[in-house]
Amino acid sequence: MDGGSGLVDIDSHKATLIVDIQDELRKIPTQSTNSTCLICTEEKRCIKFCCSSIICKECFPNYFIYGDFKIKCLACNQLVSPAKVFVTPEFIQSLVQLDETKTMTQNIDFQICTCGAFSINSTMHAKQRCNNCQRWL
Repeated sequence: MDGGSGLVDIDSHKATLIVDIQDELRKIPTQSTNSTCLICTEEKRCIKFCCSSIICKECFPNYFIYGDFKIKCLACNQLVSPAKVFVTPEFIQSLVQLDETKTMTQNIDFQICTCGAFSINSTMHAKQRCNNCQRWL
């Protein structure tokens, strides 16, 4: 099928990000003094990522996961770029790829083969061949 790709399915991608977030958090610098976390309200060394959004490293994973893997300022509701918070280029690229996959699944011509390959039917023919397993769809 034209437009096929080797993208991982969204649930597997999210599961990988959940595992990787712990390693990534160790690399993110915190404030030099203790601050009050806006989620748990405890005095800890926190991450500041926008206006006055200050979250401790213990609360950040749940905030990030339940925010659909996006970072939204708690004060001004502005979306924060992953590059402003995270350090590792691979982790940032993985988040960008997740967003691209989510966007692609909203396309009306989006198809998923039984082998798990994603593609967009760009030829408009009813019968398409999967580039991954060569099965006719």
